[in-house]
Amino acid sequence: MRKGVWIFAVIAGGVVGSLLVVLMSLMHPEQLRARMELFLEERLESDVELEAFGAHPLPTTAVDGSGLVLRRRGDAERIPFIEIDTFEVRAAPLGLFRTPRRIQYVKLTGVNVHVAPSRGDAGKSDAETAPDPTWRSRPALIEELVAERTLLEIQSRNPAKPPRVFEIHRIRLTDASLEGPTQFQASLSIPTPPGNVEARGQVGAFARREPGHTQVDGRYVFNDADLGVFKGISGTLTSTGEFSGPLDRLGVRGRTETPNFTLTAAGNEVPLTTEFDALVDGTSGDTILNSVRATLGESEFVTSGRVVRARDVKGRLIRVDARIDRGRLEDLLRLAVKGPQPPMSGIAKIRARLEIPPEDRDVVERIRLQGEFQLARARFADFDVQKAVATLSRRGRGINANEKPPPGDRVVSNLGGTFAMANGRIRFSQLTFSVPGARVRLAGEYRLATEELNFAGVLVTDASLSEMTTGWKSVLAKLADFWFRRKGETIIPIKITGRRNSPAFGVDTRRALLRK
Repeated sequence: MRKGVWIFAVIAGGVVGSLLVVLMSLMHPEQLRARMELFLEERLESDVELEAFGAHPLPTTAVDGSGLVLRRRGDAERIPFIEIDTFEVRAAPLGLFRTPRRIQYVKLTGVNVHVAPSRGDAGKSDAETAPDPTWRSRPALIEELVAERTLLEIQSRNPAKPPRVFEIHRIRLTDASLEGPTQFQASLSIPTPPGNVEARGQVGAFARREPGHTQVDGRYVFNDADLGVFKGISGTLTSTGEFSGPLDRLGVRGRTETPNFTLTAAGNEVPLTTEFDALVDGTSGDTILNSVRATLGESEFVTSGRVVRARDVKGRLIRVDARIDRGRLEDLLRLAVKGPQPPMSGIAKIRARLEIPPEDRDVVERIRLQGEFQLARARFADFDVQKAVATLSRRGRGINANEKPPPGDRVVSNLGGTFAMANGRIRFSQLTFSVPGARVRLAGEYRLATEELNFAGVLVTDASLSEMTTGWKSVLAKLADFWFRRKGETIIPIKITGRRNSPAFGVDTRRALLRK
C-alpha cells in the first residue's frame, strides 16, 4: 500500500512538474508578447508594432509596454488605427488557458483612435464583411478595462475636411469582449459646442471591418456647453437623454435647457428648452432632426430639419422648418430686438423655413429665413406709438381727436404678412394691419444691426380727409377728397422711415401726386 502511494506521488509529481515546465515555457515573456501580438492582429485585422514589452509570469501574470501601434491591413496610407502610449495587463495564469481567456485588469494611457469613414458596406453585418469568420486565437474577456487620456478622431468622407476630435478623459469597461456586449462608463469633452459629457451604457460586438456599424445603447448627461462658440449667439446649454443604434446611425432622444439663450445683436436673455428626437451619424456628426418641441420664454413651437456638414466649407449647414401656433410675440421680439421691453405684444402664428450656412460671420448675418405670420390682439408697448395708433383709428372713423377713445382702439388686429431675412435684413411684403376705421398695407425692410426702418405703402380709412379734420382745415381737405377718395375709402400713400425707437410717419408726396 505504502509502495503504491509512493508510485502515485512520483507519477503525480512528474505530471505536475511537466505541466509547470510547459506552463513556464508558454508564459515566457517572448511567448506572451507573441501571443498578444497574434491576438491583436487576428481580432482587429491589423499589423502590430510594439516598442517595449515586459512580463512577470508568476504568481500573477502581469505585462506592460509602450509604443503600441495598430495599422489597418490593406490601408495604402498606413495611417495608424490605434496608438497607445503605455499599457498594463494583469491575469491569473490559468485564466489565460480558459475559453474565453480571462484577463482581470487592463489599463491604457494616452490612446489615440483614428476611425476611417465607412467604405460603403452599409446594411451588411460584420460577419458578412469579414473575410474569415474562424479565428485561430481564442476570444478574450476583460473583467475591467480603464483607458485614460483618449483622443477619438473620426475622419470625414471628404478628405479635404478635418476630422472630428473627441477628448475622452476616462472610460471604464466591464466584462469587455470584442465578441459580445460590454458595459461602459465614459467621461468626454465635445468639441462643438464645447462641453463635458458623462455617458454609460452597453456596446455590442465590435464591427472590425466597419466600426461605424458597432451597436451602442445608453444614457448621457451633457453639461456646461458654451454656445458662444457660434458667432452671434450665447448661452450655457445642458442636455440629458438616451441613445440607441449603430454608431453611424444613432437614434438620440433627449431634452436641452438653456436658461440664458441670447442673440448677441439684441443682448436679451430668454430661456429656451427643447425636447428632441434625432438621428445622428456618430462618424460624421450629421444630424437629422425628426422632431423638436421647443419653448422660448413661454412660447411653444415645433421644428424639424437637419444639421449636416457642408461641401467644400468648414462647418455645418442648418436647415429647419418651424411652426408656431400660439406664440407670444413679446418672447420672439425680446430675443431679436434690443432694449429691455419688447415693442409689441400679442399672439403670433408663424410658418417659416430657416437656413444657416457655415460661414465665418455673425449668425444674425448668416440666417436665411422666409415664411409668413399672423398676429392677433397686437399692442404697442411704446406710449407715443400706441397713441398714434389710437389717433389713427379715431380719425379713420371721423371721430373728433379730443373724444375719449374706446378700449378697442389700443388693439391692432389682422396684422400679418410674408417675410424673408438675409444678410441681417428682414424684408416684408404684403404686410398688413388694421385698427377700427383704418387699414395699412406696407412693404419694405428692417435692418437688425442698426434698427433702421424703410417702408412704403398705403393708409386706407373709412372717413374722408375732410371728416378727419375740423375747422378751416376741413374746408381745405374737401378739395383733396376727390383726389384720395375712391369707392367709399380714402387711400393715402405713406412711408415709414427712421429707427425703431423713433420712427417717422409721413405722406409719400411723390406717390400721392402721381396717385400711385
